Amino acid sequence: KSGAVLQIGHLERFNSAVLALEGVLDKPMFIESHRLAAFNPRGADVSVILDLMIHDIDIIQNMVGSEIDRIDVNGVSVLTDDVDIANARLQFENGCVANVTASRVSMNGQRKMRIFQHDAYISIDFQDKVLSVHRKGEKEMFPGIPEITSEESIFESSDAIKAEIEAFLKAIREGGKPPVTGEDGRRALSTALRITEQLVPQRVA
Repeated sequence: KSGAVLQIGHLERFNSAVLALEGVLDKPMFIESHRLAAFNPRGADVSVILDLMIHDIDIIQNMVGSEIDRIDVNGVSVLTDDVDIANARLQFENGCVANVTASRVSMNGQRKMRIFQHDAYISIDFQDKVLSVHRKGEKEMFPGIPEITSEESIFESSDAIKAEIEAFLKAIREGGKPPVTGEDGRRALSTALRITEQLVPQRVA
């Protein structure tokens, strides 16, 4: 319907540490993400790509802002008949490369992303809501090698669902564009399906 507002529920986009990237992110060239979780029967009817990895796919594609040129994948079936741990290497047309790993058979949970760009190394801990930014300083730590300056921001726990709903209502009231559009959701799903189609899961004996 004309004028309708559609927002997709990718809650990690509303994580405080992700929101704080505004003004910090500048043309990332290499991204590495790990989303690891203990096994949960919820979502076990689909592969780990559609269950967990799709959240990082959405964030990465939004960060890079370029079309994907090539995808290489590997996956393993451990507890279910589908893929339980997978790795995807996404090569974008602008030269950026993202190495994305997702597992639902890990003993310890982890939701982290590391971003390398021309002027900084950025680390995001989605779970603990920590954003770390490391840059080259003006001094030298060794002859000819610049020092590294670091800044860490720790955010209080926030209600991502509430933030998502508020953003949706604001878009309706003001007639603007929601943070996560229907096009964003379709793009992330399309990439997740491409990865899934390429996977021939190996089985752990």
